[in-house]
Amino acid sequence: MTILFTGDFLRPDSRGSRPTQHYNIRWLHDLFGRTLHRMTGEEVGYLAWNSGGVTKGGLTGAEISSIYDACGVPRNIHGWAALYEQFALPRSVRRLLAEKFRDAFVIGFEIPSIIKHFLLANGNRFLDVMVHPVRFHDDVFFGIQSSEGAANEALARYAIGEDEIQLVAGVVAATAGRLSHPVRQPGTRLVLMQSRYDKTQIRDGRFIGIADVMAPAAERGLFDAPVLVKPHPMEPENPHLKLVTAALRNCAVTTDNFYALLCSENVEHVVSLSSSTCTEARYFGKDAEYLHKNPFALSYAGDEYSYGFDSFISVKDSYYGLAFWADVLSGMGVPGVRAPGPAPASLATKPNRTRTSLRSFWGYNEIDTDIAVRACRP
Repeated sequence: MTILFTGDFLRPDSRGSRPTQHYNIRWLHDLFGRTLHRMTGEEVGYLAWNSGGVTKGGLTGAEISSIYDACGVPRNIHGWAALYEQFALPRSVRRLLAEKFRDAFVIGFEIPSIIKHFLLANGNRFLDVMVHPVRFHDDVFFGIQSSEGAANEALARYAIGEDEIQLVAGVVAATAGRLSHPVRQPGTRLVLMQSRYDKTQIRDGRFIGIADVMAPAAERGLFDAPVLVKPHPMEPENPHLKLVTAALRNCAVTTDNFYALLCSENVEHVVSLSSSTCTEARYFGKDAEYLHKNPFALSYAGDEYSYGFDSFISVKDSYYGLAFWADVLSGMGVPGVRAPGPAPASLATKPNRTRTSLRSFWGYNEIDTDIAVRACRP
């Protein structure tokens, strides 16, 4: 038996020349692998497409190419989209992956649907971890799900409550309210752009953009008000941006901080294709609308969890403690899990621990740590 960390190892960059998720997979392995080895005594590794500094992933570029070839799609981002929600892989690919996942309990960073289907058919029990869409807490936290009902029951015991999130939203709103006020017109609609190749924008095996689905919303008057469009900071030249701004009257583009915009009294409605920003917006009293889909079903403390590939239990910080892993691993049926003892080790809560480790801030730093840094400058 082994414990194997993995994720979306098939996802390439836009040209198909290199992976994009190999460092995320290794990050999750590095974050928890030592703990799981100590608790189980089992070998712990990871499965990723080797590239750059990731050399122990167990998948070569040639093997990745063979998977794409067997599936009859090009090894590029569009071929990846065509595969993302498929139910089955060709026999040759199943044989290859069955050997890679032999006798493994799997822990994944945002495992795609096609790999979840394979793992279930192959008899691999799995735990899937994603960065939770609510990203304005003192630290980012996780949405977690398991293929095993007992593990999901254990996860539910560690779920964060929405009351806590509402308390944090109050702090963020108060902080942002002391900053500049970038939105001048009452009743403004805030439209959030996304990167072109976001997995939540896959429909029928291809990517769509916000300009593809705007017409029905425009016809019912959603945009009959001042509109601010915020480009995605990682992709300011998204071609859909020009289409959106050309189609809307009384429209302007902004690069102001998302949370500063969200906390403006003049922003009334938040709109996106499928962005997590709409999940966050409701904690600030804003109407929010997904023009494509809400990509995740999220459960919090006290909620009844219903399993699905896109259903996650909201957990914060408990995974930095041995009691959490003892409960979850036992729920997954991992044999020989070491009991954590009467006073199980855990890390004290620390702001930005996971956010800094992952090097992903989603603009939160601009209303948090950056303020303190600016205040200390001479």
